Amino acid sequence: MADESVPDPRSKGILIEHKDIIILICGVMIVTVIFGGLILALKDAPHSVLLPMISILGIVSLLLCLSGISYVFVKVKLDNKDQALGLPPGSIQSVIALSLVVLFAILSVFVLTAMGETKTRSLSGLSVPDRDSQIARLGANFAGWQADANGTYTIFVQDPASAGRDDVGKQLIVLIGTLMTSAVSFYFGTRATVAGAAVAAGSDDAARPSPGARTADAPNPSSGAGTQDAAPETENRADAADGARKDQQNDTKPGGTP
Repeated sequence: MADESVPDPRSKGILIEHKDIIILICGVMIVTVIFGGLILALKDAPHSVLLPMISILGIVSLLLCLSGISYVFVKVKLDNKDQALGLPPGSIQSVIALSLVVLFAILSVFVLTAMGETKTRSLSGLSVPDRDSQIARLGANFAGWQADANGTYTIFVQDPASAGRDDVGKQLIVLIGTLMTSAVSFYFGTRATVAGAAVAAGSDDAARPSPGARTADAPNPSSGAGTQDAAPETENRADAADGARKDQQNDTKPGGTP
């Protein structure tokens, strides 16, 4: 006979079983193996490929974690069917805001790293007149010179595309920062608006009279209070009319007093 003092977990809506735990553990292991393989495959990749892949993998891992949390919430009956992934209100908005912050940080590091890399080219085997003429011709693109052992000179020329790349990088940083600020401001502004609307709705409900409330000056017709007050006066008028009618009939009878 089962012990009745021990409550059944299913009676409280807790439906996590051993197979659910095994599914979650297997999912975590599969995701870990896949991400580990991708990291090992990209360890020798250049920064221009590695940083975007890290950003994508980070967002995908975050979504997978949210899916696992949503699965657990469904099993313990804590899910919200009116919201995305069954999570509490505002969860997806906060995830988007945090993802944008992480992307902004990674992209900023990527752009600054690319801006810091200055490509130069060398021109070797130059004589003194050639060296001087090249320095005068290059102008701002001249990056330096050195003397070689055979009596010639080598000058270094900065890549002309570096200046334009730096300008584009600065504009990208400003643009990404503006987008991130707008998204985060929209998230917090939406939360504040929803909270204010809830407070306003609560105050309106408190100020609105209940359906059963009655005013003191206007009696309820269904209660019959006004009808009872007017009934005696109506009966008196009816009695007076009947008496006048009887007197008139007596006056019109033969032999009656004119």
